[in-house]
Amino acid sequence: MNDRERKETIVLQTNVQRKGVAMDVMWKTVQEEGVNVLVVSEPNKKRVKGVEWMTDVREDVAVRVCGRHEKGEMFGKGEGFVWIKFSDWVLYGCYISPNTGIGRYRKFLDDLGESVNTWEGEVVVAGDFNAKSPLWGSPIINDVRGSLLEDWMAERCMVCHNCGNAPTFLRGAQKSHIDLTLSTEGVARRMKEWRVLEHENLSDHQDIVWVLGKTGECMRGEDRTKDMGWSVAEDKMERLAEVMKERVKTMDERKDLVYETKRVLEEMCDRVLKKKGCMGKRKGVYWWTDEIAEKRRECLRKRRKWMRCYKKGGNTEIIMEKGKEYKQTKKRIEDNDQHIEGKCVEESV
Repeated sequence: MNDRERKETIVLQTNVQRKGVAMDVMWKTVQEEGVNVLVVSEPNKKRVKGVEWMTDVREDVAVRVCGRHEKGEMFGKGEGFVWIKFSDWVLYGCYISPNTGIGRYRKFLDDLGESVNTWEGEVVVAGDFNAKSPLWGSPIINDVRGSLLEDWMAERCMVCHNCGNAPTFLRGAQKSHIDLTLSTEGVARRMKEWRVLEHENLSDHQDIVWVLGKTGECMRGEDRTKDMGWSVAEDKMERLAEVMKERVKTMDERKDLVYETKRVLEEMCDRVLKKKGCMGKRKGVYWWTDEIAEKRRECLRKRRKWMRCYKKGGNTEIIMEKGKEYKQTKKRIEDNDQHIEGKCVEESV
């Protein structure tokens, strides 16, 4: 497949904290977002034993190609990182524990840098670095790991794609920006989208989705009309304008305006217009049900209520009660998912 025929690459970057049920929910996100490459930090080790997965030496990070048009040519691994080479770029998945000492953190960066330096082309490095810096949204300015990573990036002329105020790690009142997406400048020009997903994924780490355009395609200033994914029909345009006008009224102004507008436009086009060159729907997650989807939404609502209550600085007992309700709902989802998935597996045998 040549460059002109290639589609964009949609990557899901996540940390499931070794939870099998979180990896199960991850596949629903893959389906919803049209993901074709996965980068998973702290994967459940039992779930990444198959030949489809590529892991580092300790199985602390795993990558997988799950799309039709992307194909890895070769891969390699080290301690805390794994890489896969595509036709015109290389993807690194990384993880380093927060309990690692500074000396070992330096060695991790040295080993990673030595591997990255072997490539003359474009590179993306994605994963959980457990480092803090204002460069990627953290309010902490004197973190040693953050300073080391900043220097490491500068030596290789890399940029950080984390944008906006959304943290990538949430645990109660604790917020951090530790899951990062770094790249060389050539890839940066092709990065069309980077966003943190605000949904319940049964992990303290938020899912990140980023979109890489095909070679030669720039993020800004280029006419990409020919690459749009819908068949434009004159009789549908009036209807599209109507639904778009109504949908804009409910847009979340707290989010990045460019990405939110693009997302809403795509959502409305999907609703009204016919997909161009559609290959059919992706196969659904076989154990996913409407019941699980509703429980997931309920869990997200309770988490938001807990966070709003905490930010307002209300009664401590009420804050604790809201937190308890969220955790209980999350635990019920985990137990329910495992039960339903197990039942489906039994029925399929």
